[in-house]
Amino acid sequence: HHPLRKRTILYESFHGRSASCNPYAIFLAIVDRPGFEDFTHIFSLNDASLLPAAHRRRKNVIILRRESPAFREALATAEYLINNTSFPPYFSRRDGQKYLNTWHGTPFKALGRDERNDFFPWRNIARNFLHTTHLLSSNPHTTRVLLEQFQVRDLYRGKILEIGYPRIDRSLCMGDEERRQIRERFGAGPSDRLVLFAPTFRGTVGAPTLDLAELERDLNALLALPIRLVFRGHYFVENAFRSGQFSDLIAPDDLDTNALLAAADFIISDYSSLVVDALVLKKKLLLYVLDFEAYHSERGLYFELDELPGEKARTRDELVATLRGLLEGNLRYDEARDDRIREQLAPHEDGASVERLIPSFFHAEGERSSEASPTNERRPSILFYGGTLFPHGITAALVNLIERIDPERFDIALLLEPSALSTPERRARFDALPKHVRLLAFQGPAIAKPNQRAAFDHLRLERRLESADAAAVIERLFQNEARRTLGDAQFDYVIDYDGYSLFFASLLAQVGHERTRRLIYQHNDMFGEWNTKYPSLPALFHEYRHYDAIVSVSRSTRDMNFERLAKRFDLE
Repeated sequence: HHPLRKRTILYESFHGRSASCNPYAIFLAIVDRPGFEDFTHIFSLNDASLLPAAHRRRKNVIILRRESPAFREALATAEYLINNTSFPPYFSRRDGQKYLNTWHGTPFKALGRDERNDFFPWRNIARNFLHTTHLLSSNPHTTRVLLEQFQVRDLYRGKILEIGYPRIDRSLCMGDEERRQIRERFGAGPSDRLVLFAPTFRGTVGAPTLDLAELERDLNALLALPIRLVFRGHYFVENAFRSGQFSDLIAPDDLDTNALLAAADFIISDYSSLVVDALVLKKKLLLYVLDFEAYHSERGLYFELDELPGEKARTRDELVATLRGLLEGNLRYDEARDDRIREQLAPHEDGASVERLIPSFFHAEGERSSEASPTNERRPSILFYGGTLFPHGITAALVNLIERIDPERFDIALLLEPSALSTPERRARFDALPKHVRLLAFQGPAIAKPNQRAAFDHLRLERRLESADAAAVIERLFQNEARRTLGDAQFDYVIDYDGYSLFFASLLAQVGHERTRRLIYQHNDMFGEWNTKYPSLPALFHEYRHYDAIVSVSRSTRDMNFERLAKRFDLE
């Protein structure tokens, strides 16, 4: 019920773990810019000290702890939202809000449905993308991966801004004095060689793989060279080292990675997207890829080793020898290779991406990228709900039906509830679903007001609608849930193939637009099921009024259900 707070921006990077990346670069570019003097800037941070003190002192800057009540209010009321990953599952963009998702780099590692070592990892990111009004990309490869592997191509209704990354602007445009100050923080003078060692994340979200002993040996080996070394890694690794012998190497939290890139002379990394940022800066790159085959097999990579920039080291000894050769000038660095890759992965990185972003996002100017299919070229879309993928006949029939639909003619999506896919049998069904089927997630619990929950509970427990007003309250609840779950996505056909869940029948009844055709299946004698197995089914029968057709799996089932249910529930 709170009105939108005009000229207010909420920024978040990496779920509040830092003030960094594209959101922070956008803030730096506009905070003192003419035309933005009366804007309020809100940062979502787990720790206020993550924002440099100079910005914390600004009167128009507010820092909110992520997931605090004040954060949730800001998320619901700020006119502009900028995130490089995703807002929480309860987030739903309001009319009038503009949401820019910047993502956080060119994908080298497999993302979304391409990931091989996690279950449904894209579910909340895809949901966020469907809420964005603008999606930022740096190159055609990034655009394709974000749309296809997060399962939103042809469902996405926002603008795709393939214009380069503001965080790279920050590196390209950094002045000599700021670079000198950063180097001094690590004891690096003009003649010192400052080396940034930034290995990528290993493991899965929430379960990182840490081999601290091996990393310690790597750091000790590098420290034997005549360099100044700074380490930037996953926050779990950094926290493990903060109190030990390597504490002085850890990059301070208030110093973002792109500032470090601009200040460093050499970059050591592996499969991280910061490699592209360093490539734009024409830094000498050394990729430490001792686990290339294993990583490629277990996580997945979009590039082969010879398609990556920089010199390569497969062992610790090679790492040290290659860096020594670069330091001493005895190793010829292949700049032509990097130039070719730069043309492919950094076509828009000229230091002016923010200048292109501001009119497109803040002033509603700019054109939709050709990567976003125009509406009139979309295939008719079908959204299925098939229950929990329990290994029974209904699931087998659903998969068989989906496999018989021509994917060249129809865009097919399947709505799933990840928390219900808890058994190995259901996970196996999930993994076996055809690759052309978009997999979208309902993430509970439902966000319901007290009167909405009371009205729905009455329907569920009493198996009847309390009143016309109660019916309207329930409809509003599920309109909100449909919006939260699917954002701006629209479907031409919505099919409840399961046909047993009151909750999902109510949800699907509110998906789509005025031309959407909705169908709900009956697989059995529903009157008999009501009297022998599922006494709450009458509540479901009341939801039939929202569907255009009730589909039976056989003529005899149709006739039986019509005879027993039509008059009782006004289905004629």
